[in-house]
Amino acid sequence: MTTNWKYLTIASCLPETDTKFPYYMVADEAFPLKSYIMRPYPGTKLDKTQKTFNYLLFRARRVIENSFGILASRWRIFRSTIIAYVDTAEWIVCAGLCLHNFLRMSELISKSENATYCPPNYADTWDDNGNVISGQWRQCEENIIFRNMRRMGANNATCKNVTLRDTLAEYSRRRSFVARSIILREDHF
Repeated sequence: MTTNWKYLTIASCLPETDTKFPYYMVADEAFPLKSYIMRPYPGTKLDKTQKTFNYLLFRARRVIENSFGILASRWRIFRSTIIAYVDTAEWIVCAGLCLHNFLRMSELISKSENATYCPPNYADTWDDNGNVISGQWRQCEENIIFRNMRRMGANNATCKNVTLRDTLAEYSRRRSFVARSIILREDHF
């Protein structure tokens, strides 16, 4: 993965700032902190900025997990490793994403209560206290795509990558209404 994602280290300015920041993917604790992989702060004794960052990262990961979970629950090919040439696999993924987006948008535009691709409660939601209510797609036994993963590398991040995460955390804290309007609770993480 490190060689295939080199282009993600290209930096552009964070919105409404002069701060250059590389493109990155969000990840959980199974992945190492890299300039192109942002993972949560470890531990429980975190300051408000770190808690806010972890919460925002958790929400972003949840959106991604829901999108892919719905996609995989509806299109069997995404339930396991795609055995195909790389070019073919890329086309399969693009076609699946296009179909997924088309069907989701069609249901959202029609505002039908009889949605079949993604009916109400199919995706995860949050209650008034910020607790996650698991979506129905998670009940599909064939959905083994989100099994627990073991650590994907060493856990010793470089000072540069820690500084990048700190910069993004501070930026997120300043820009996020979540930091000002939601009381972060320990059980969210």
